[in-house]
Amino acid sequence: MARPRIVKASGEIVSFSEQKLAESLRRAGASRKLISDTLRRVYISSDKKITSDALYHKVFNSLWRSDKRVAQRYSLKRAIMNLGPAGHVFESFVARIFQAHGYETRVSQVIPGKCVTHEIDVLARKGKKHYMIECKYHNQLGIRSDVKVALYTQSRFLDIKAAWERAEQGGDIHQGWLVTNTRPTTEAIAYAQCVGLRIVAWRYPADAGLEYFIESQQLYPVTILPSFPSPMVERASREGILLARDVLSVRPEDLSRMLMISLDQVRRIIEEAKMLD
Repeated sequence: MARPRIVKASGEIVSFSEQKLAESLRRAGASRKLISDTLRRVYISSDKKITSDALYHKVFNSLWRSDKRVAQRYSLKRAIMNLGPAGHVFESFVARIFQAHGYETRVSQVIPGKCVTHEIDVLARKGKKHYMIECKYHNQLGIRSDVKVALYTQSRFLDIKAAWERAEQGGDIHQGWLVTNTRPTTEAIAYAQCVGLRIVAWRYPADAGLEYFIESQQLYPVTILPSFPSPMVERASREGILLARDVLSVRPEDLSRMLMISLDQVRRIIEEAKMLD
């Protein structure tokens, strides 16, 4: 029996899978009834073709009418992509994630290597162990972090590690990490496993991907809030408003001035943040 076809952002055409969509809804916290109702509402006839973007909006709008909290959690991947267009906000977001998981972090550090000097996205430390974290941010769907990114990250890590060891500093750089908001390629994974580079990506590893680090501590970015003005993300980040929960610690009047929006819009943002708190 023919299935509806989905045109992915990469241009690849795949068969629509109700099972995959149901699993995505389950991960977002949807009940069995909500999953069943959503699948019924977004039904696509077998002779149709739809873009993945159009399907996403059909699902999100359906969820928003039934359970706004689930709808927001379902939008997590898109919310991270909306942290751009540049990658420095994502770097700060990654640092906040690591802080919440017990690491000390520093962002955009210039570190001398044995051969050349490097600007490191995030330096993290837990106990006596140090980590060099390369953040690879994509603001478009369909783009993967390939083996060239993994090679680049590992070579920089080794150069810095060599300099630290030669200087006999108090703590070694123990591991290089690559953190990305999309999926890594199979070749990138194979290389990383071979050399000991740790990759944290969207849905990778299966039980400890980027979404796990976010959801386990409810570290949702402000862009997960539908009413948050996306042009103000960078400005908000500079003021320490990077997570959805951060808006709850600011007076509505101050948030209104900071984001240059009305108090009514601020109140909607706050209500949306409370749903996730």
